[in-house]
Amino acid sequence: MSVKLTTIKFSDVTAWDVKRYLSSVIYSDFETIALSKLIQEESSKIKPYEHPNDDFKILGVSNKVGLFDNDVRKGSKINQQYKIVENGFLAFNPYRINVGSIGIKTTEHKHDLISPAYVVFSCNLKLILPEYLFLLFKTKAFIEIIKSSTKGSVRQILSFDILRDIKVPLPDIATQRKILAQYDNSLDLSQEMIHESKELYSKFASFLLKVLDIKIEENNESASMMTFIRFKNTNRWDYQMNSFDFDSVKSKYPFCKVSKLLVESQYGSSKKAVEIDKFTPILRMNNIINGELDFTSLKYLELNEKEMETRLLDQGDIVFNRTNSKELVGKCAVFDAAGEYTFASYLIRLKLDENLVLPEYFTIILNSFIGRRQINAVSRQITGQVNINVDELGGFRIPLPSIEEQKSMIRSLSDLKNKAKDSTKKAKETKESALLKLEERIFNET
Repeated sequence: MSVKLTTIKFSDVTAWDVKRYLSSVIYSDFETIALSKLIQEESSKIKPYEHPNDDFKILGVSNKVGLFDNDVRKGSKINQQYKIVENGFLAFNPYRINVGSIGIKTTEHKHDLISPAYVVFSCNLKLILPEYLFLLFKTKAFIEIIKSSTKGSVRQILSFDILRDIKVPLPDIATQRKILAQYDNSLDLSQEMIHESKELYSKFASFLLKVLDIKIEENNESASMMTFIRFKNTNRWDYQMNSFDFDSVKSKYPFCKVSKLLVESQYGSSKKAVEIDKFTPILRMNNIINGELDFTSLKYLELNEKEMETRLLDQGDIVFNRTNSKELVGKCAVFDAAGEYTFASYLIRLKLDENLVLPEYFTIILNSFIGRRQINAVSRQITGQVNINVDELGGFRIPLPSIEEQKSMIRSLSDLKNKAKDSTKKAKETKESALLKLEERIFNET
């Protein structure tokens, strides 16, 4: 920009903070109005601890989903007053608002209380729609304004007093409705793509059932209070583990124990990873997503000479997540990347006898309902996390077609999965494009 000097009206100066005024200049075709004229803080509270036996429905806020029904707690478990959140109210985390951690209460939410740590406010409905303001908070341009307005050298905070000083572009109500309608139309298209993706993943599971000719014999004696397990199948004195009788699962292919397919297994490194990218990238549990490896969020590990010989992944290795929440433990993926990578302690590296089983087929089965049922049966919960060790994993059984049949299944399933991934990607791009168009409609540099 050629302009070297920015002027601010003295009446608009609320703090001696240069970055606030340099970064919060708004360019828009619409009039800009201070939020103090549009919103009001809501601080009505109740005292759950005065009703120790009652259930209280608690809301949470996430930068990914916004406001969500989080938890139900007894009054005896709550030792402070909680804020009431009514439909149309907005709530945000003052410590994480700079990453979009804000939500709006709708009729879809069944819960109505939130921690007093959150900021709750309502809108003047004659001037601004809550939905419009919520979307404004999600735009990159407004997030930058928020970042410039937060205070605190270590922990950035956006209090309501600071929020109300921020100015926003304000179309009239009719124009706000048009902007929201255009956004909603794009969102509907995105939802259609997500639905298509879910249907394709459903076909993936159905195809696997059909091609393996899987049949699960349900116990007809569901009313019985007693379950019988063959003694030879009892590996651990644990009701959860013994609640699933694998003999009830039938396939046209023979089942084989994983231990007979393994050539080698190894736990990952427990050394502390760093952000310095001059070392060896390390794969962690969050790098396994939907049966594939994601390399977008990496940390690094400095390995010595011996570790370089023993801790680097080879193509075709499988990384298996041995500990996490019940939903995430057991997720696995084939390592097929070029370059040197190592793996963290919460992962197990598996090398298979590829004369018997292909890594891609193995991970398809382990990530399917066949693997999930066994994972759920053997996993042990320790201090809030679920764990599986190598011996338990070795006891898993998978249907084992010939190598040629495995290759054919991999091709068919990969085609379905790629179509589902494409629909998911397009849905994400459509949603992001909708928000970008909304931002361009509201903000513009002149």
